[in-house]
Amino acid sequence: MVEKGSLLRIHCYPIRFPRCYQVQWKSRVIANEEHYLVLDKPDGVPVSYTVDNRLENCLRCTAQAIGREEDLYITHRLDQPTSGVLIMGKTKEFVAFFNKLLSNRAKCLEKRYRVLTKRPLPLGNHEAYIYPVEHIGRNPQRYEISAMQVPNSKYCDLKVISSSQITLGSKPDGKGWDNWVEGEKAFESTVILGTGRTHQIRAMAKFLGSPVFGDTLQDANNPEVVHDRIALQAYELRINTNIDDENETFFLGSKDCSNAMEKFFGGKKEVVFRAKEPWWRQPSCDSEAKNAA
Repeated sequence: MVEKGSLLRIHCYPIRFPRCYQVQWKSRVIANEEHYLVLDKPDGVPVSYTVDNRLENCLRCTAQAIGREEDLYITHRLDQPTSGVLIMGKTKEFVAFFNKLLSNRAKCLEKRYRVLTKRPLPLGNHEAYIYPVEHIGRNPQRYEISAMQVPNSKYCDLKVISSSQITLGSKPDGKGWDNWVEGEKAFESTVILGTGRTHQIRAMAKFLGSPVFGDTLQDANNPEVVHDRIALQAYELRINTNIDDENETFFLGSKDCSNAMEKFFGGKKEVVFRAKEPWWRQPSCDSEAKNAA
């Protein structure tokens, strides 16, 4: 029953995410604890719901896989085409606690990513400024990077800690993979993002001369092809639970901090969550989808 004067919005052509029906969700659970769940997020599925689709997302699909009646709670995000470690809350108490960790990520959290590019990313620290550019249709927002600060830009800090050569396997399905040649060499780099979100890694890779494989969103010459999968994985998340008195001030007090760490992480000095091998190292780039079929 819709009351008189209410606004009823009907989406005749909602954005769909069929990838969620190809995923073996239970097999992707890294940790399933009382207050939180850690997922090896699949590419092609958004973390949370969109304005026109509340069903096809990680919060809903993972909850259904573990037999939970209500959706899991969001604590942080990964881009839709990005895969890897994703922590979701089971209780609002944990979500509030994790948000405090995020607000002090330099002391409490370290995220490491795997990035696959045509050429190696130069090792070391890289600083720049990211800013949004034109928004095309229903595609996600594009970003550019500048070495100097410009209006509406945000500081970006990326550290490349290693880069190794690998051999490309079979070409992924779909359009826009012309630069992927089976048997040719590519470079897998491990990076730490000191600021912001994963789209900064994508923009920074382009800025450093080698865009992430599959990331046509950063290609102004090919904006109409937007992949559900790119070669970017959040492969490791480290949580520092051994916080000293000086750094405990972001909680209500040292006692509250210690109690929270004990409650959620069992008093461990460090908690580490790792994703499985990235999709580009699999025998077939689309093996999960083919197995589900």
